[in-house]
Amino acid sequence: RVLGNINGFNTRKDGYGFQIAGLAEPPNMMRYCAPNIDKHGKPGKYDWHIDVGPGPVPSMRKLSYSVLLNPNDYEGGHFISKVGREDVAFESTGDTEQDLTGVMILFPSYILHRVAEVTKGTRYSLVGWAHGNSFI
Repeated sequence: RVLGNINGFNTRKDGYGFQIAGLAEPPNMMRYCAPNIDKHGKPGKYDWHIDVGPGPVPSMRKLSYSVLLNPNDYEGGHFISKVGREDVAFESTGDTEQDLTGVMILFPSYILHRVAEVTKGTRYSLVGWAHGNSFI
């Protein structure tokens, strides 16, 4: 189903149009806790990074995805990408009246992005990558 959703968007007129061969890595379950919940008192966040990396499999990452599993159960923890010099936040928590549980955030793996600090509760998401021939 994940690959179907990715290909469905990727091949649309307004999609990315990347050549996707499949999913070469299993997805990862991510957990980010507010500092008062973390056993070491550390803030749950993920600093700026890109998902393309060295090695035979990470170098083939073309599209990254994050599926929101419990967006109404935490505060903070926004997904933020860098577009030019601007930070663009995907409002994924109770800031909206729409239930975003199960929503997939899909973006090119070379885009700089992060998860902001969770300030209350615990954020769960499923992240993974669609693969194809390397961009270079």
